[in-house]
Amino acid sequence: MIFRTIIAICFLALWHPPSAPAQEAQLIARAQRVSVAALDSGFQAVPFARWLATLRGPNWCAVAVPLRTGLAWTYTGSALWSGGDGTRADSGDVSWTMTIVAARDVGSVRVALVRGFVSQLARYEPGKPPRLSLLACRGSQLFGLEPAGDSAARHAYDHWGDALLQHAELLLDLPLHDGQLFGQKPPRDDALYAWTVAAVRPEVLSALPTGCGRGAGPRFELSYRSLPEHAVIEWQPGLGITRYAYGHHGTPAAADVRLRACR
Repeated sequence: MIFRTIIAICFLALWHPPSAPAQEAQLIARAQRVSVAALDSGFQAVPFARWLATLRGPNWCAVAVPLRTGLAWTYTGSALWSGGDGTRADSGDVSWTMTIVAARDVGSVRVALVRGFVSQLARYEPGKPPRLSLLACRGSQLFGLEPAGDSAARHAYDHWGDALLQHAELLLDLPLHDGQLFGQKPPRDDALYAWTVAAVRPEVLSALPTGCGRGAGPRFELSYRSLPEHAVIEWQPGLGITRYAYGHHGTPAAADVRLRACR
C-alpha cells in the first residue's frame, strides 16, 4: 500500500494532470510520514513530504537527474552503420556504457563530464571509442553540450561558465507533461526540430536492470524529429535514460538500445 501511494505521489509531482488539486492534497497528506528511503535504498531516510517539496523547488533538475561521479549505465541492443563507400549498410549487436567521469557544482549549475552519452550511438561504428561531452543541470532544466573533442570537453568542464549554455541543447524542461514541446530554436509553427513528450508511462519497469535503483515516478518518452532524422529517449526521474533509439532518413544510421545495468 505504501509503495502504491509513493508511486502515485511521484506521478503527480512530475506529471501535471489537467486538474487534481484535491486528490493531490489527499495523497500528500497520506504520505507525510513515509520515508523517501522506501523509494530507493540510496536515499537518506527523510520525510517524503520534505523530499517532494525539494523536487518541486528551484533545484528540480539536480534532484531528479542523477549526476554523481562514478555512476555508469550500460545499454544493449542493435545498431546500423554505413560500411565501405557509405552506400552499404552493416548492422549488429551493440553494448554501450555511459559514465559520469566527474561532476561538480559551479554556482547554481551542476556540471558533469560524461563519457559516451547515448546520443553518440547515432553515429556508431564498431571500434569507435565513446567521446566526452557535458551535462548541466540548472534549475528545472537539463542541457547537453558536445564540444569538438575530448580536450575541448575537459576544458569546458574545468572552466565552466554559464555562457556555454547558449551553445548547449535543452534535453529536459521539468516538470514534464504529455504533449509538451521544448528546445526548439528558433521557434517554428510545427513540432519539428524540438523535443516532444510523446507518452507518459506510469507503470514501473517490469524487470529492474542489474544494479539500478528504482526510479521515482513515471517514465517519459521524448521524441525528436527533423527532416533528416528522428530520435526517441525514454527517461525516468531518479534512474536516468532507460531507452534510446535513433534513425537517419538518408545515410544508413540507426540504433535501438535499452538499459541493462547500472553501477
